[in-house]
Amino acid sequence: MSQMVFYGTFLYILGVLGDRYSQKKILSIGLFTMAIWYLMLALMGFYDATSHIYYYLVLILTGVSNAFLLPTFITINANWFPIADSDPWTFSKQMAVL
Repeated sequence: MSQMVFYGTFLYILGVLGDRYSQKKILSIGLFTMAIWYLMLALMGFYDATSHIYYYLVLILTGVSNAFLLPTFITINANWFPIADSDPWTFSKQMAVL
């Protein structure tokens, strides 16, 4: 729950930053910090730690790092596929391939 609350809150803030700055840098920061927080979660399980504060703190930071990704992916996709190339059936054709 804490991860989703911070993810939803920071999604708008980091979306604005993603539009203003380089998508490559924002995406790199998000992926790197997510790797750090997931490693910290794994170490918590490895060392059999039971601190609720540590767990919630890492989940909150994971939610913030997650918020870096979605706006950046949307911007990269919008730049990769121009509007002139899309038609109403493009999405359904791509989903049919899956």
